[in-house]
Amino acid sequence: MKCLLQRVLTLFLAVSMGIAMAGCGSQSETEAEATDDVCMATAGIPADTVLFTVDGQDVTAEKYLYWAVRMLDSYYYYAEDGDYSWISACWDTGMSDAALNNLLYYMLPRIHASEFGLEVDDAGLEAEVEEQIADYKADYEDETGFEDYLQENCISESGFREILAERLNSQKLKAYLYGEGAAYAPDDDEILLWADELGYYNCRYVFVSTVYYYTDEALERAAERAQIILDNIALAEDQDAYFEEIAADSSWNDDTEDGVGRLTAGGDICEKFDEAVRALEIGEISGIVDDSDEYGYFIIQRLAIDPDDLRETCISDLFNQQIGEWIDGAEIVYSDAFETIDITSFYSNLIDYRASL
Repeated sequence: MKCLLQRVLTLFLAVSMGIAMAGCGSQSETEAEATDDVCMATAGIPADTVLFTVDGQDVTAEKYLYWAVRMLDSYYYYAEDGDYSWISACWDTGMSDAALNNLLYYMLPRIHASEFGLEVDDAGLEAEVEEQIADYKADYEDETGFEDYLQENCISESGFREILAERLNSQKLKAYLYGEGAAYAPDDDEILLWADELGYYNCRYVFVSTVYYYTDEALERAAERAQIILDNIALAEDQDAYFEEIAADSSWNDDTEDGVGRLTAGGDICEKFDEAVRALEIGEISGIVDDSDEYGYFIIQRLAIDPDDLRETCISDLFNQQIGEWIDGAEIVYSDAFETIDITSFYSNLIDYRASL
């Protein structure tokens, strides 16, 4: 089964890590306050200017700049005030691609929905968008606050509604294709195969910490304690029940948070832990896994994975794979206006414009 989880995670981590786009033409603070077109005030281009088409569908300046702002803002708070030198380099080395991919991630499902027979109720979709708009407005003391939010993100309310509609449409297509009883819904075996390909495992464990143990005597006592636990498990009449009990017992286990089971794709404890679990059969209990140089001693029991625990994650990955294929195959035709946009000038103007609000 083809898996593009890492690629799609990159698309969304790009938002949190800071990747983006945009404008030219400085405006004074007074001029910025006077205009209703934030794109014109900050990027020097009207909001309704078509910058490019995606599979024949227009993308306007405000829509593209909205996604650019989302990316740039995620990085801005880690930069020094007034320093915009990072923008051009970051933009050219990944931000622009990530901003575009985030735009496409929500736009393409709406373009391709009809290919799978999904007929969206436009009136119903509009009503859902209206509910979300009401929720946004409710977060502010008055409607002016919501209007400021839109201006700060360089988008009109109509443009924002379009983005909300695309997000909702994407959710509907995902459920239509992969939801319960849907044509492409994964069955339990497919979920388990997918989980195995991605390295998922389920386990419970007992942990004896050696953190801050600096003497040989202290390390020996920790090793002895781990051995006593292992011996007690071996002597238990019902090893499964006994293991579950001590895994949740803080008098034995230095990490009881996941005493009833840890379902993971690995990488969240340590490499030795991951290797030890994956070497076990379902139900098998390990010997003492020695990672005392870093953390301590582990005794682990591998457990079966319940497909229901990973169903939504698997469905999301399958849908992301499909979107990834659409992104790879998307036909993008840029207009001359696209080349006039200067990202550094746009974003510095936007920061000044926000101050004027």
